[in-house]
Amino acid sequence: MKKRLFMLASILVVMLAIISSLSLKTVVFAAEDGSIEISGYIGSSSSDTTYHIIYEANGGIGSYTGPDVAPGETDTILPPDAVGISYDDHYFRGWNIEPDGSGATYEPGDTITLESHIVLYAQWTVAPATSTKESISQATSVSAKTGDESNITLWISMFCLSLASFVFIPLMVRKKREKRSRNS
Repeated sequence: MKKRLFMLASILVVMLAIISSLSLKTVVFAAEDGSIEISGYIGSSSSDTTYHIIYEANGGIGSYTGPDVAPGETDTILPPDAVGISYDDHYFRGWNIEPDGSGATYEPGDTITLESHIVLYAQWTVAPATSTKESISQATSVSAKTGDESNITLWISMFCLSLASFVFIPLMVRKKREKRSRNS
């Protein structure tokens, strides 16, 4: 009777796995004192069947989890701006599997075969301070982007200054000439 019950339970679990199209994971049958115990679970989680690259800012701002990739498939390493990662006043140097940069290094565009989840940490270099002259030239060459009010304000200010110079400078020159002609 115990053997029959054990066999029936085993067949039932296998049938459920096949019907549900789920893989069988850690199922243990133990027949003690006439009882049947099932330990473990049936099925698989997505983390067992797919992997992804996790991008970390490593001092900067942002993080990103890449799309699920089947084991043994490749994924392309992305640049930080494509995954929403940035670090003010720093230059991006590449990705590394260790936060301190002591592990394997990857560059945007490299491909990697995923056999597990992988965490890539951005590696940064502090950008050198710019002089006032460079800052002014950079500020004037900034292009306005939709939704960026600081650049729009800059463009409006520059337009007003330009307009003022075209209107007021000729007026001042004309007044100076009139003043000279009266004094002569």
